[in-house]
Amino acid sequence: MALIDLCYNSFNTYDKSISSVFFAYSCDIKASSFTILNFTNALEPGILEETQRYLMIVVFLWGFRYDRNYRVPLAVYASGIIFGLSHLSNFGWNGETAQAVFAQVIGVMGSGFLWAVLYLYTGKLWLPMMFHFLMDYLINLQTGWNSAGWSFDDWMTDYLNLILIVGVPLLFTVWMMYGKRRQALEENADRLLNMQS
Repeated sequence: MALIDLCYNSFNTYDKSISSVFFAYSCDIKASSFTILNFTNALEPGILEETQRYLMIVVFLWGFRYDRNYRVPLAVYASGIIFGLSHLSNFGWNGETAQAVFAQVIGVMGSGFLWAVLYLYTGKLWLPMMFHFLMDYLINLQTGWNSAGWSFDDWMTDYLNLILIVGVPLLFTVWMMYGKRRQALEENADRLLNMQS
């Protein structure tokens, strides 16, 4: 699911026809975008933002450590929402409009939920770091580093795209909260908190 999310967010052509949201993808990587700046501008959030979210996950897990019904879902969804809200600071940066920033805040929550589950399911922080870096870097290679190139013009495709980039990962993470998948999340939460099951 993380690979699907990575590809959809990185290569979605996102023009204004409904069919393009589902069927039009482009890999328009520019040779001129292979720069140290583009690389480091993707590496920094991949490492630092995921470390910050790791700390948020630990804080939520610790705060609700004795309530096994809510600690993992709360850590996943609260950290994803806070991750999305942290992108409010992009307003005005590289010409980002308020609508585009709002779309980005909502949109990145989907990846935030997914990456939190990926971390808690595998117990490996480097995996969400790698997916975050790759997504930002692939977008940078196509846009020349333009704050992920977010735009939002109140077209139906804008809303449909938002629903897809947050709704599909949200549904997937809800599915992960049941059965043996939830058990693996709880075991890694226990290991992270150094608690006995």
